[in-house]
Amino acid sequence: STHLIIVGTGNSSYVSALKALVQKEELNDFVHFVGSQSDVRPYLFMSDLFTLTSESETFSIAALEAMSMGLPVVLTDVGGAKEMVVSGLNGVLVRPHNSKELAEAWKTLLNSNLQSKKIRNHVIEKFSIQSMIDHYEDLLFSQDVSVNQLEYA
Repeated sequence: STHLIIVGTGNSSYVSALKALVQKEELNDFVHFVGSQSDVRPYLFMSDLFTLTSESETFSIAALEAMSMGLPVVLTDVGGAKEMVVSGLNGVLVRPHNSKELAEAWKTLLNSNLQSKKIRNHVIEKFSIQSMIDHYEDLLFSQDVSVNQLEYA
């Protein structure tokens, strides 16, 4: 059976409303609210996919952490999500506040054969510290700017 694990906290009235809906629909055996966790790795390890439905987000470290564990992601198309998600490789983007798209994305990913190793490698290649340093060096030195010029700019 499918289970939804909700990790973290948010607007308390919204969380209360979600819990009431879960109770009303008799889904307590399938929807689990675990609250804020200092180590989310056990939850990522037991998961088949990761979802972050932010209304606004700059660049989600949580999504990168999930992908670094090989999980495909469903992210709302806000902030830096477009920079992270490559359709057919590591996940799907959905519009904020669109539960139908979210459900379709879950169905798509759960029925896909995305490869954990490729998802993890994408994160390492694009977002590791070393890859970011290499990218910045390429940007700086491709502009024919010397380090001395930068120090005095």
